[in-house]
Amino acid sequence: MLTADLAAASEPVASALAVPVASALAAAALLIAAAEDAASRRIANGLCLAVAGSALALLVQLPLVVALAHVGIALAGLLLGTFAFARGLVGGGDVKLMAATLLWAGPDLLELNLAGAGLVAVAMGVVMLGQAALAGRGRGAAGAGVPDALPASMPFGVAIAAGGLLVLLERAGLLGGVA
Repeated sequence: MLTADLAAASEPVASALAVPVASALAAAALLIAAAEDAASRRIANGLCLAVAGSALALLVQLPLVVALAHVGIALAGLLLGTFAFARGLVGGGDVKLMAATLLWAGPDLLELNLAGAGLVAVAMGVVMLGQAALAGRGRGAAGAGVPDALPASMPFGVAIAAGGLLVLLERAGLLGGVA
């Protein structure tokens, strides 16, 4: 009897802590994924799995229809990302990381996720172009200040992680309801 009472009493506490703990795990995985991608243009599968798996803590607490919407959006992102990957536009890790962040975003925070990732990607692109222009000023296309060589790739995982972190911050109520 005492064991049953203790289990029943601890259930609300465990339930209340599940999403914050899962969010912290997802945030750590996103930060590591961003650093990894920036350094090596690779994102470990385990990091994508940690972000996606931790989203289960949120999904099990949502109404079934809403949870299915989260899954549907993540699957749509995975499908669109697979097309981009097949055309060499993004890496496979980028696709998996985006799908994992979309599990957290769902329909209510989809715009925040995509806008955050998009803005960071644009900022990174501007910085990379600026760096390339400074490194090769005046030597490219007929000496017009166009750089000879642009970086071979952009670490989109950094931008994807930024969008995911915005979603986690908003879910924790730390952005003041910007979405």
